[in-house]
Amino acid sequence: MLKSEKNEQIPVSRTEYGIYLDFENNPQSTAYNLPLFLNLDKSTDVNRLKKAVEAAFDNHPYLKTRLYAGDDGEIYKHICDESAVVETKEMSDGEFNKYDYIRPFNLLGERLYRCCIFSLDSSVVLFFDIHHIIFDGYSSQVFMADIDKAYKGEELEPELFTGNDVSLEEEQRLLTPELDEAKAYYSSVFGGLELDSVPPNDKNEGEKLARELTVNYSAFDAEMISEFVHKIGIKTSTFFDGVFGFLLAKFSDADKSLFATVFNGRNKKLAHTCGMFVKTMPVYCDTKNDDIAQYLKEIDTQLDNSRKYDLYSYADICSDLQIKPQVLFSYQGDMMQKVSFCGAEVIMDLVPSPYAKENILFEINRLHGKFIATLEYRTDLYTEESMRVFMQCYENAVRGFLTKKNISEIDIAEELTEMQKNSLLYTMATRRMKPTMKNRISSRCSDDRQSKIPTTQPLFISTRAIPTSRLMK
Repeated sequence: MLKSEKNEQIPVSRTEYGIYLDFENNPQSTAYNLPLFLNLDKSTDVNRLKKAVEAAFDNHPYLKTRLYAGDDGEIYKHICDESAVVETKEMSDGEFNKYDYIRPFNLLGERLYRCCIFSLDSSVVLFFDIHHIIFDGYSSQVFMADIDKAYKGEELEPELFTGNDVSLEEEQRLLTPELDEAKAYYSSVFGGLELDSVPPNDKNEGEKLARELTVNYSAFDAEMISEFVHKIGIKTSTFFDGVFGFLLAKFSDADKSLFATVFNGRNKKLAHTCGMFVKTMPVYCDTKNDDIAQYLKEIDTQLDNSRKYDLYSYADICSDLQIKPQVLFSYQGDMMQKVSFCGAEVIMDLVPSPYAKENILFEINRLHGKFIATLEYRTDLYTEESMRVFMQCYENAVRGFLTKKNISEIDIAEELTEMQKNSLLYTMATRRMKPTMKNRISSRCSDDRQSKIPTTQPLFISTRAIPTSRLMK
């Protein structure tokens, strides 16, 4: 273990610094808040619960971290030697509004968590909101498990490796040839890419806010996916990433695509640690390889290498290589809806932020052998209708990957309604009229690009050609 217990001047990790930069650009945003409400039985012992929550905070002192700017302008962190602040409030059911307690954090100097236990008429509600810069989804499982153990009077397992240890280890690794190797790898895969893989927006008005859609997929299940990925020797996450890359290429009217994905960034040392360890990485897909199995194997190899070279931060990759994926996809695995907590099964109430992180954020979760898709999109750029079409096309694409041999055989418009097909056709036509990234960068966009598109040129969406002229009516 590194000697982080001295709590000397410790720089934030590169991952944490990326989140801090977003805060500087959007200080009033709650996009990186991680609020959670647990509705507990009215009989829950509030004082006992309060002591259990305080014990969990004491067991994970990194959650008491505060950030500050050093004299050199860099951002540093230190763990405050203070008691955990867990408030208690009594109010009626009618007075309680959970949205009153979700507000922006000031990352410099302010405590980076908020916690309160509400005693209502009908229940007890445990609320905590911890900023993503010191907390991630896996951390919430660790933290809640410790509260539950402390409530039962059980001994808590201390962290073996802390968030400060991760930062100090990263500083040492940055001084080795490992960083140059990582840069060489990423440059070989992503250097020189001029892809703008984002579905064209169908509106441009209003605030940059987020809306969330959820769809339960029925065309495939966990058993079908498991059998397929084992047959060709890839990971489940690779399968869903590959399908998304294909769909994004279709919506971008291209044979290649670029987007971002995430992985939890943990190892055995961090199995019981609270902190922000999630890593973001770019993904490049080339659908010119028509064989589905080979296409997915190439992506699987790429993702393995990208995880291996995780020392090179996503923010630095994008800056150095001049890429900026505006769409993020992630396969999250099993979804937690209910947890055993303080002697009962309780539902986790995760409150989505009204502020968007990306143009589109698409997640796949597994629940009871089925898959659930959640799509968060910017309401100033997209309509609900176009995003529902996108989600339906993803289900069609998954079905195609499972049943076809070649990518060229897949029909993403299968089973769409006529209205949805018209929406899809309009989206694809809009994409063809949209300037490429290269043209935008070089400021050589033609104002009359639309007039240069032949109105008789066929637009292939499904297995039949539809003249683009029909879209102009």
